[in-house]
Amino acid sequence: MYRMRTIVLLCSLIAASWAAAMPQPSGSAGAYAYPTPPSFGKCVASYTDGSFFVAGSVGGCGGSDFFVQRHDVPLTQTRWSNVYDATCMDNVPRGAATFGDIAYVAGGVTGGQYLARIGADGSRVWTVVPNMTYVCDVAVASDDGSIWVVGYDSGPPMSAVVIQYRDNGSGVTQLGRNAYRFQDSYDTQAFAVAVAADAAYIGGAVLAASIPSPWVMAVNRTGGVVRFSQRTTDTVSRSWIARLVAGQGRVFGLHLRDNGSGLPLSGRVAAIDTSNGTYSESADVFNGMGMTTFSDFPCGIAMHPTLPILITGGVGTIRVHNFGLEGLWSVGDVSAGGTGPVVGGVAISNRLDYTVAVAYTTGFAATEIAHLDGYAFTQDLTQVAGTSNLVAAPNLMDLAEAGSFIRFIVKPLKATKETKIEVFDRAGNLFWSKVVALEGAGNTEYVWDGFSVAKRRIGPGGYVAILTGSGSNSSDRAPFVVTGKSK
Repeated sequence: MYRMRTIVLLCSLIAASWAAAMPQPSGSAGAYAYPTPPSFGKCVASYTDGSFFVAGSVGGCGGSDFFVQRHDVPLTQTRWSNVYDATCMDNVPRGAATFGDIAYVAGGVTGGQYLARIGADGSRVWTVVPNMTYVCDVAVASDDGSIWVVGYDSGPPMSAVVIQYRDNGSGVTQLGRNAYRFQDSYDTQAFAVAVAADAAYIGGAVLAASIPSPWVMAVNRTGGVVRFSQRTTDTVSRSWIARLVAGQGRVFGLHLRDNGSGLPLSGRVAAIDTSNGTYSESADVFNGMGMTTFSDFPCGIAMHPTLPILITGGVGTIRVHNFGLEGLWSVGDVSAGGTGPVVGGVAISNRLDYTVAVAYTTGFAATEIAHLDGYAFTQDLTQVAGTSNLVAAPNLMDLAEAGSFIRFIVKPLKATKETKIEVFDRAGNLFWSKVVALEGAGNTEYVWDGFSVAKRRIGPGGYVAILTGSGSNSSDRAPFVVTGKSK
C-alpha cells in the first residue's frame, strides 16, 4: 500500500514549469486546402473532442456562398464538408462557436445577415436573421448554451446591438435584444463578444467624427444591465477592439491600430480588467493587415480551456502567449505557398498535443484559396521529467468553468487488474481511483470531471495522481491544480 508523505504542488511550481519549458511545435498537425477557387478561410473553432469546425466563403451566387467543414487531427481528415447558398443570404462568415457537437456561424453582407446552426452531421438545421444592420460575431455560453450575437445598426447614430438566443433544437428563441451607445450622440459599433460565467463582454469602437477608438462593455447575462462601458483614447488615429476571448476568470482581446497612414494595420493583445474595461497590452503581435471594412478584419484570438495559453493570428503570423502577454513561440509565415497569407481565425484544442488550427487565405483576384493548417505541441509543459508513465493534461481544473476536466494519459505498460490511477489530496487522502484497462499498444486516455465515485465534487487545491500496481514505478505521478468554486 502506498502511503503519501509529502506532495509539493503549488501554482508557482506550475508557473516555473511554464517558464522553463516554453512551447515549441513538435510538427505539423496536418494541412488542408479548399479544392475550388475562389475561397476564403474566415473562422475556426474547436469541438470538445479535439476536432475543429471551419467556416469560410466560396465563389458563387453572385459573389460568395458559405462553406462549413469539420476536421479531425491531422487536419487532412475532413469528417464532412457542405456549401450553403440558398437565397444568397449565407455569405461572409464573421464569427463561429461550438457547443458540444453543434456549431454556430454568423455573418452576412449587404444582402442579408444571418445566424446558422450546423448539426453534428454538417447539416444546416436552422438559419435566422438577427435584427441588426451588420452581424459581426457570435459566442456561446459554456454552461447553458445560450447564444450571443453582436453587431450594430447603421443609425444615425449607430448603435451596438446584442441579441441573446436559446437553441430549441429545430429552431431558436430570442431571449433578448439590447442596443447600446457609449453616449447618446456617439456612433457605437460592436465587433466582438465573449461570454464568461456571469457577464457578456462586448468589444468594438466608439466613433467621433468618423474616427474609431477602442471600446469595451460588460453586461449582465440576465437582463443586459451594463456593468461598465469603457472608451480608451489611443495614441494612433484609428483603433478598435476586433476580437475577444474569455475563460479562467480572464478576458483578452485583439486591439487593431492604424498609425494614420491608412492600411495596413497592426494588432496587439489586450488584457482587459473585468471590473472596469481598462486594459494593459502587449507590443505589436502582427503588422501589415489590410481590410475593406472594420467588421471584416481577418485576425483571431483563442484561449486554451484550462491552461494559461493564448493564441493570436493576423496577416501571416501566429503567436503563443501566456497570460502575462509574454510571447512564447511564433511562426512568421503560415503559408505553404501562394500569395499572402491572410489569417482569418485561430483555435486550440483541449487535447494533450495542444493542436493549434489556423484558417487563412492565399492568393488574389479570383485565385484565392482557403487553408486550414495545424501545429502540434506534444510536450507536456508541466512535467519536470519525461519518464513518467502517467501524464495529466490539462493539469488545471477550474470549477467555475462548466466542462472543465483533467485528462489522464497512461503510456503503454504491462498492466494488471491491480494497476490503478489514484488521486490524492495534499494530506494524502484518496479521493478517486480508476482501474487501468489498456487499449492496444498506444496511449490510453481517461477524462475525469472531478467527481468521486460517491459523486462528491473535488475542491480547490493541489492534488497528485499516482499510477500504482504492477507495471508502474515510483516516478509515475502527475500533479495538478484545482481552482475556482463550483456553481
